Amino acid sequence: MAIVVAVMVKIGSSPRVERPKDRDLVRIQVRSFPAFMPVIMDGSPKGKTPIMLVVERSDEPRVITVNVRGQAVTKKVVPADDMVVDFRPEP
Repeated sequence: MAIVVAVMVKIGSSPRVERPKDRDLVRIQVRSFPAFMPVIMDGSPKGKTPIMLVVERSDEPRVITVNVRGQAVTKKVVPADDMVVDFRPEP
């Protein structure tokens, strides 16, 4: 006969972080033509296109900049709903 005992131990006691509910999040799909261009949102690098950015829903504009063929193209978007933002070189 075998007896199995499971013990769970919580290590550390960091405070619980409140996370926004999914309905409070907005997806911003950033695309560029051509693809694989660097993306900056609000001054912070985020990766390369195409990329899906997940941000909190807000009425405040966010600034997205994509360097398309050496030319910085900037757009302001209000993350009230999910959206697709396309970047192309300006003529």
